[in-house]
This record gives sequence, C-alpha cells and structure tokens, in this order.
Amino acid sequence: MRAAQCAILDRYAPVKPFLPLLLLLALLPVPSAAAAPTPPPAVGQEPAVARIYVASEEQVAWLANAGLDLLEARGPNYLVALLRPGQRQWLTAQGFRIETDPVQTASLRRALQPDGPPGFACYRDVPTVEARLRFLAAQYPTLAELIDFGDSWEKATRGGGAGHDLWVLRITNREVAPPAGRSSKPRFFLMAAIHARELVTPEIALFFADWLLENYGQDPDITWVVDHHEVWIAPVTNPDGRQRAEQNKLWRKNTDNDDGCTSDYDTTYPIYDFEYYGVDLNRNHSFMWGGTGASPNACAETYRGPSAASEPEVQALEALMRALFPDQRGPGLNDPAPLSATGIMITLHSYGQLVLWPWGNREAPAPNAAGLQSIGRKFASYNGYVACQSGAPGCLYPVSGSTDDWAYGELGIPAFTFELGTEFFQPCPQVPDIWRANRPALFYAAKMADMPYVRGQGPETLTPVLSPQPVGPGQPLVVTATATDSATGGQAITLAEAYVGAPPWLGGTAVRLRPADGRFDSPREGVVGELDITDLAPGRYLVWVRARDAAGHWGPPTATWLDVARPDFAVQADPGRLSLCPAAVADLAVSVTPVLGRYDAWVSLSVRGTPPAATATVTPTQVIPPAAASLHLALTDETPPGAYELAVVGVGAEGVQRTGPVALSVLPASPGPPGALFPADQAVVRPGPVALQWADAGANVTYDLQVAADAGFADLAVDERGLTAPQYVAAGLRPGQSYLWRVRATNPCGQGPWSLPRRLAVDWWRSLFPLLED
Repeated sequence: MRAAQCAILDRYAPVKPFLPLLLLLALLPVPSAAAAPTPPPAVGQEPAVARIYVASEEQVAWLANAGLDLLEARGPNYLVALLRPGQRQWLTAQGFRIETDPVQTASLRRALQPDGPPGFACYRDVPTVEARLRFLAAQYPTLAELIDFGDSWEKATRGGGAGHDLWVLRITNREVAPPAGRSSKPRFFLMAAIHARELVTPEIALFFADWLLENYGQDPDITWVVDHHEVWIAPVTNPDGRQRAEQNKLWRKNTDNDDGCTSDYDTTYPIYDFEYYGVDLNRNHSFMWGGTGASPNACAETYRGPSAASEPEVQALEALMRALFPDQRGPGLNDPAPLSATGIMITLHSYGQLVLWPWGNREAPAPNAAGLQSIGRKFASYNGYVACQSGAPGCLYPVSGSTDDWAYGELGIPAFTFELGTEFFQPCPQVPDIWRANRPALFYAAKMADMPYVRGQGPETLTPVLSPQPVGPGQPLVVTATATDSATGGQAITLAEAYVGAPPWLGGTAVRLRPADGRFDSPREGVVGELDITDLAPGRYLVWVRARDAAGHWGPPTATWLDVARPDFAVQADPGRLSLCPAAVADLAVSVTPVLGRYDAWVSLSVRGTPPAATATVTPTQVIPPAAASLHLALTDETPPGAYELAVVGVGAEGVQRTGPVALSVLPASPGPPGALFPADQAVVRPGPVALQWADAGANVTYDLQVAADAGFADLAVDERGLTAPQYVAAGLRPGQSYLWRVRATNPCGQGPWSLPRRLAVDWWRSLFPLLED
C-alpha cells in the first residue's frame, strides 16, 4: 500500500491535483462470456427501464462487462438497465429475456420532460449546493470549514472559467483538540454525486451537514461527535457531469471528451441525447483498476478511463482520502486491516435500497469481511435496506475501480456504498423519507469512526436517562440505559460503563453499571447505576454510556446532558395567607429547605413588609438548611385595616436571596349599627309574614336580628344569628300584638352594637275582616 500523505491537505489548504496529458486509446472490445461484445447504440429511440433476466452469475458478469447502462438495483433473478429498443433487440438476440419496468419507465419519462422535470424543484443545482456550503462555513465558523480539494476535468483541462472546484465541508469543533498523542481526531468521510444523474444523493449529504450544525449544543450525541470527531462531506464529486445532468440529460459520467468517443447521435429526441463520452468515475480508481464490471469502450456508461486514476476528480478524491486516513492495510490482497484501524467512509448512490461493501470486483470476501458485514448490517438495521457484499453472488453485479474498493483496498478503512431510494429520479415528496431512513445510519458511522471494526461489532447504548434532572451538588443521581447487541452479532452484554464530564478516550473515570434484572446474560440489557457528582461545580456536562459484549467489543457511546444546579434554598411561611383583626397575635411556621441537593451555607432570616403599628420577628435569625424558624406577628388597635404583603427573607451565600410570602388582611374594627331600618318606627303591618330590611353594612359582615314583645327583649318572638343578607321575613307574629325589633352587624373581629329598637304592631281588625284590606 502506498503510504504517502498529502501534506497540503493535512493543513486543510486547497488541493490542485496535476492532470497529465491523456493519450487517446483505441477502443477495446467488451469481452463476450469471457469477452462480451459492445452492443450497438440504437439511434433516435426513447430509452426505457427494463429488467434483464439472468440464469447465472456468469451472465451477470457478462452483462456487467458489456458496457450497458446498468442501474444500481437488482431483483432476485434480473438486472435493471436503461435500454433503447436497439439495445433491447441486441440483448434478445443474445438469448436474454427482457421486460420493460412500466413504473420505473414512467418515472424516467416524467423526469425528462422538455420543459424540465415536474415535481423536482427540491433538487439544488451545483451553484446552489456550493452557495449552501459557503453559507454553513460562514454561519458556523468554529464548526465548519469549506476546503477546495481539487478541480473538475473541465477546469483542470481547459484551465479557465469553465469547470468547477471540488469542495468538501469539514465539520468539527476546532476549539477541541485531538486526544493526547494523536495528530487528528477520528474521521468519517461522506461523498455523493460521483454519478451525475443520481439527483437525490447531494440532498442527503447536505441534509446531514445541516442537521449536525443546527443541532450542535442542543443534542448531546451530536455535540460530542462534533467536538471529538471530524465529519467530512463532499456533496458533489462530479460537478461537471452533475451540471450536464441538470440540463435534463441522463448524464452519468464526467465530461472528459478526449478519449475517442464522439457519439452525439440522437437528434429525434434531443432530451435523450446520450452523449456517451466521459469516464465513469466510479470505475476509474486506481485499486484493481480495469477488472470485471468496467468497460474499456470510451462510449460505454461504465467506461473505466484510459488509465488508472486518469481523471482529476478521482485523483483529487484519492489525495483527499490519503490525507484523511493513514494506510492501515498490508500490500497483499488478503492482508486484513487491524481491528484498531481508524476512519470510515460512505459514498451515496441511487437507487436500489442497498448497503454494499467490498469487494465489488470479486466474489471472494474481503479479509475484514466479518467487520464489514457487521457494520453493513448495522446500517441496514436503521434504513431497512438489503446489506451485502457488492460483488458477491446475488447482491448486485461486479464492479472494479470503485471508490469504496479503493478506500478499503488501499487504506484499509471500512468503506460502503448506500444505494438510496426506490426510483431512477426520486420525486421530491419522497426525499424527506429517504433522509429520515438514512440519518441514523450516517450518524452511527460518525460515532464509530475511531475504531469502526470494533465499534461495529459491539453493542449500542440507547436512551440514557438521568434522574433527577436538574440535580444539585451532592444529590443522588441515577443513570439508566439500554444496551443492545441484537444488530451487531447477538452476543450477550457483559459490561456497561458511564463517564461523567470526560469520555474514556480522554481519561474519564468509568462508573460500572449493573444489569437492571440482576444478570448480564442477554444481547439486550437494561443497565442502571449511581453517579457521584459531589465534586462537580454547577453547570452542564455530558454523560457517556457504553457497553461491551461477550466477544470483548466495545460499541460506540451514547451521551446525554447532565445539568448540575447551583446550590439553592427555599423559604416558606405557613400559613401563607391569613386574616387578622386589630390587636390580634399570630405565630407562623417558617421552613428553610435546600433545593436540588444540600446547602451548606448559613442563611440569615428577616421580615419585610410589616404593617404600621405592628411588629414581626423571626426566630432564629440564622439557620443552615434544612431548618425551621417561627414568625411572630402582633397587631395593635392602631394597625390600619387593609391588605399587606409580608415576606420572610432569607439571604444565603453570595447574596442569594429567597423569600417566603405571607398575604395578610387586617380587618376593620367592629362596624356600627345598621341604619335605614324598615318598616319605620310605630308601623302597623297587616297580619302574616312581615319583611324586615336594613342598610348593607359592607363585606365580610353577618347580621343578628331580634323581635320581642317586651322592651328588654326577653320575650323573643324571633332570634336569628349570622344572616348574610340585610333582610329577613318574620313569620308567626300575632295579630293585635305590638313588637320591638332590632338588628346588629358583626364581623370576624367581634360583635357590633344593636340598632335602636323599632316598634311595630300587627293589625287585629284586618285579621277579623280580611276582605276590608286595602
């Protein structure tokens, strides 16, 4: 393996790879069976998406070598290709059964309307992608950095305004240094759009960049990954081809036109003019270049280029990845990378809902097959895709010179292809679903970047929860989580740990967690433990939880926030609301309690808001929570009635002030006698119930009423207490009898004086002759 590193890229400066002059090579025939001939192009014919049925893997390899426009999807016994009628006839003549896929063909033709694809406005063109990258770098200057790592073919070849720079966004908190003894943080490299017409792939890459940056500081898991790892995102690695594809063309390759292909033959349907020149950049990488699944025909959609890494885009990608990742695999094809290898990469393609890993150019498994398979299946557990080795029988079809084969073969890092979505041109309303399905898989790759071969075979920790939150210094803190190895080998969980404030790679102290059910004996375990936060100052911290399985593999940690509150206390008076009369005395209980943990400082107590002509004292005047005190309140006759807001005030360490409010109502003195009594004195009333009324004496008042036949009010005919309304109907008064009646108003402070008595007489004459009544 080549070990040279790109020193310029290590400094994160622009990379401008040198492109040697390319010699025009004679077009080589595609082998049939062992050497398949190149099918002739069909001129002036509309393409269709078709299924090519196969009976063996030999036929699959034969078709892969034929230079057909094979799509990155496969059925159980067929390949999917973009075919013109002439190509279909040629394949039929070779003995293949062909069926048009009506759904995919309709999707293809909807997307290729002359006025532009309806319903595809969500796909950003190359300038808009670049503008978004520049915005993110400017919006998050400490977290995002935009780097020019090379030139496209048109810019490198023509040396002028045509063509494009190749851009990668580096996401990491540059204020957090790598661990001691390491020159860099663990890295995850995500790339997209190496095939120009795969429109959905840059969107998913940009969504991932947006999501990481927008949620940094809010989501604990994203925060630690951006702090301690690096995520490199190259959304468009074939910008020349992508810009050509944006012109409603089915462009797949780059736009290198000097290799001998000049085909521009379709004039009947110019929207489908397959200008077949260009190099398939995913067949041009230098590892095992030129093997099966890559065409030597310059007009083929899988044209491998005139030589290994002939294209400037591929040269720049290889230089970038060599700068990001050390060479960690031996020179032999069967040399495995060590389990301690660092770094991981994913390249996004469409469509097919597949997770693929090396080798793609052979059926034999890669030397790190166990680790690659474990990681790939973990990815698939998130997005629901089919996971397989890309070159293995029944997976897809053979490919040589691919990006992921090169990254693994040359550098030893786990490398994967995600085939996104379900359609050739995915409609915009479905793009959010693709993003949601793949987001956890992409983030898992970022989390495991330090040692992916180990992390990918170890258990994942889910939903760590701290209780209580927030918590005070010295207060007991419990952590719970779930550890699962179900998608990474099904080994039993044997150990779980938590780290407070510092992760394990920075020397954090491990806190052993115990199984919630008492035994570690299952691939899925609830874990629980207590964390000591005695020495933590108030503030926000991260708590990491990780687990290990029976094979000794530690999975990536998952983090949650720990909020340690400042030591505090509360003051409360009981009762907090009372009503008193003048000259009354009351004693209230006062409690001073710590909040969220213990409070070791002294608290000084005093009273605020005492009414005039009253006294209020609290005893004792200094306490250490938790403690009890007493508030003594004494009013005098001169204390004005009204509403008062008292407060027991506690002042603690650093001037922290807390209050216990008391709402006090001082009632007025006893009201005077009610006035406006009716009926008037000396009234004569008709027999029957007699309505007695008087003036309202105000709120919080009740009334006493007496009716008597004697002046001393000893012989009472009516004696009512606690009336709430200024009126009463007296019944049972005897005709011909004279009575005296009186009323008084009382409030909670005591009784008031009686009114002067009023005399009334019940008319006896009317009782004898009721018909003579008025």
